[in-house]
Amino acid sequence: MDFKDIFDSLARYVGFYVDILRFRGLDSYARLEVVDSTLFSYFVIGLFLAYMIARTKTAEGYAAILEDEEPTGIGRSAEKLVEKVESTSLSTFVLISLAWAATFHLYLLLYSRLFGRPALGSIEDTINGTLAVNAILTPFNAVSLRVSRWANSMKRGNRLPSLRKFAGALSFLMALLHFGSFVYMIWTMASTHGLRFAELVVPTLSYTVVGIVLLLPVAIMMTKDRALRTHRPAT
Repeated sequence: MDFKDIFDSLARYVGFYVDILRFRGLDSYARLEVVDSTLFSYFVIGLFLAYMIARTKTAEGYAAILEDEEPTGIGRSAEKLVEKVESTSLSTFVLISLAWAATFHLYLLLYSRLFGRPALGSIEDTINGTLAVNAILTPFNAVSLRVSRWANSMKRGNRLPSLRKFAGALSFLMALLHFGSFVYMIWTMASTHGLRFAELVVPTLSYTVVGIVLLLPVAIMMTKDRALRTHRPAT
């Protein structure tokens, strides 16, 4: 593969990205019942871009700010999230994505059996939807984490009220964009299954609620266990 092939692949990826942002470009991937190689290539490109973004230099003075002022609460949780995402290997992320696709498809099958709809495609169609949405959201999430980290450092390390307000507004904007990414996830899944967007809204929301209900007790137990180990007196 020469440089022209690489640039051609990147150009097709950018075109795909722009089409998805405009809710277009997935009609040809509906009900394929095979894992599509083109979507897989876009998924890999998205992972590579996210990896490169995650390895970029942090905001100037960020480390000094962390040393002077240790974040707490949501801020500390955000810091840990950034560290975990940046330390996740590409192979691990691929496995997590496939596992998510499998559990989501299984839930949709159960939902369809219980309520008679939606009329699902195959597990391969769910995987294609996962590949498509991660191809666009993985780089976005990497950028969002970097922007959030920068905004967090600005809020904690800058004493100018105007800049602190700007950083707060930027953090709020990132939260809104993440909500928008949920909409794209539903749309891509509906497109690869040949369904209307509205047909997957309730099943996807219910899947999210069920996942939170099941995982929340585990997260609370892990947090309590970590707190006990942290405050355990040395012997």
